[in-house]
Amino acid sequence: MIDKDLLRLLGDKKKYIVYTVISMVIGLCANLGITMCICQAIHLMLEQAAPGEYVPTLLTGIAALIIRYVCTRCTARLKDSIGREVKWDLRARTYNKMICLGMKRTSEMSMAGLTQVSMEGIEQLDLYFSNYIPQFFYAMLAPVILFIVSVRLDAKVAIVLLCCVPLIPVS
Repeated sequence: MIDKDLLRLLGDKKKYIVYTVISMVIGLCANLGITMCICQAIHLMLEQAAPGEYVPTLLTGIAALIIRYVCTRCTARLKDSIGREVKWDLRARTYNKMICLGMKRTSEMSMAGLTQVSMEGIEQLDLYFSNYIPQFFYAMLAPVILFIVSVRLDAKVAIVLLCCVPLIPVS
């Protein structure tokens, strides 16, 4: 799950995680808009609607695609920002700690080995902060949003969706 001690390492950079999740949620809403536009277009085709009746659906679909594109780019940029800032900060802390310790050599590990292990750990923390944490919060919000949208269409399906989505990682 989430390690609170690790989150404290972020300091004021936690806001980037919030912005990333918000961007992901807006992207989800845009995806819903795209899906609704496709369904509306199919409905209009089945009713053999006039070509002019497709224009609002087409414009809404294009707007949703643009929003989705912007959100995807924004999410990627935010994740990259989180990763870069976390790595920069953790590397500085690691180097400062090594300087404080001095160039001591132990029989268990050389300074080069210690540096390599610590840098690999920082790379793992980069993934934790830039990918895992935002995805975790998004995974908690997405089923609720989909439930709110789908409950209007069919309450039984919405309840099954809300109950079964948390089981997907288990399978």
